[in-house]
Order: sequence, then structure tokens, then C-alpha cells
Amino acid sequence: MIVEGPDPFDIEKFNHNEAWCPFCAEEVYDDTTYCPYCKEYIEGKTLASHPEVVKFSKRGRMFLMAVILVGFAWSFFVFMAQFFDGLFHWFRGILIGS
Repeated sequence: MIVEGPDPFDIEKFNHNEAWCPFCAEEVYDDTTYCPYCKEYIEGKTLASHPEVVKFSKRGRMFLMAVILVGFAWSFFVFMAQFFDGLFHWFRGILIGS
């Protein structure tokens, strides 16, 4: 008998999505109850994407928020400088009368 490929039982048995242990970041089965590497109980706590991708994503969001915050602060200080410069010239015009 020649086997052309895996039978449907094997496909169902080994067709698991990728998942990672939240404690040691090793790849595990998505329906496992404990991590075979660090022996931590992880039933229902597996990560859907690799922890480095999640970490980079968090770092990217933090960097973007920092850039936006610096941009808002810079524009606020520029606006305030122009506002107080205009206010100074207005008061000077009132006091000197020119």
C-alpha cells in the first residue's frame, strides 16, 4: 500500500495554530495546559503572536506617542511665544502711545 499523504486523522491531530508561552516565550501547542519548557501552568494564557513581535509593537507605540507628545509640546511653546510677543507689543503700543 502506497501512502500519498497524511490521512484526515493526522491532519486534525497535528493541525494546531502557533502559540507561545507567556513566561518563557517558547513555541507550544495552542491548547496545552502547561509549558513543557518552563513547566508553568498556561491553559488559556498562550500568546497568539511571538513575544518579540508584541514587544516591538509596544515599543513602536511608545515611540510614536513620544513623538506626538514632543510635537504637541513644541507647537504649544511656539504658539505661546507668539502670543506673548503679540501681547507685549500690544501693551507697549498702549503705554507708549504709538
